[in-house]
Amino acid sequence: MNYFKLLVFSKLCEYQKGAIVAKELDITPSTVSFHIQSLEKELGLQLFYRKSGHFILTKQGKVVQRYAQRIVHLHEELTYFAKSSQQGNRGMFRLGVSDLANQIFLPEIIHAFSTQYPQIRLSVVSDTSPKIEELLASFQLDFGILIGSPQKHPDLIYEKLGTDQLKLVFGNTHPFNQKKTITKADILNQAILFHKKQSSSKSILEQWLDYSIKELNGIELDSVTTMKKVLEYGQTIAFISEFLIQEEILTHALCSKELNDIPLSRTIYLVKNKATIDDTINRNFRQLLNKITTKHFHI
Repeated sequence: MNYFKLLVFSKLCEYQKGAIVAKELDITPSTVSFHIQSLEKELGLQLFYRKSGHFILTKQGKVVQRYAQRIVHLHEELTYFAKSSQQGNRGMFRLGVSDLANQIFLPEIIHAFSTQYPQIRLSVVSDTSPKIEELLASFQLDFGILIGSPQKHPDLIYEKLGTDQLKLVFGNTHPFNQKKTITKADILNQAILFHKKQSSSKSILEQWLDYSIKELNGIELDSVTTMKKVLEYGQTIAFISEFLIQEEILTHALCSKELNDIPLSRTIYLVKNKATIDDTINRNFRQLLNKITTKHFHI
């Protein structure tokens, strides 16, 4: 089966218009149609419905799309590896980080990597853990750094780097600042700030409180920076990664107290595809990351 034919098919699945695919691949729209018709004939399946200039995937087409994407990605991976081997270096290192990992220590990784390997292009994707796992499984990333409970994809290897501790945080004027002991009942009576995208912290709190997050007096916000500003008014509480509140605690802009009955922690994972080649750049990245994790994480 012709690789370029599958590439055209994959692009048409993505853009749904032959003209857009033709422009990107530098071919004519009629060539796009030719490849699609040839693939349908070869497979004996109708892959698209044609409607008003759009190509809409059929049920069979959606299944073929999954296979085609894997083949295209593997082809790109093979080509990329061959060129890199000829040059003696990777040329690019592709890293994926979950949203929280991005906030905690990505700037330090970028600085250290670009300083140590100025000739290597660093490509970073910041997204949810499931999306990073999906990209790793399809060979679109070299490594991923995830915080929380991963999906445990069968094609991936998960290595524990350390733990991220959630801290109970509130403003200086909040009543909790005068309490010696804070109970679960105290927490349930408070207005709690949550980050919309960080579901792992919600999951941990639900297990600890034995209470559904939906039933709490919760307020969802878009950023940790906004959460910290709202906390300063002394009317709300939040559970935030200790890495993200170090400066505020040090300057006494916010307060934090330990909850001794159970640790509110999340595991930090380094994730890669089982088939990833352990080349020099990958090994060097691991050494660089080990230095950072030793300094920052609870191992």
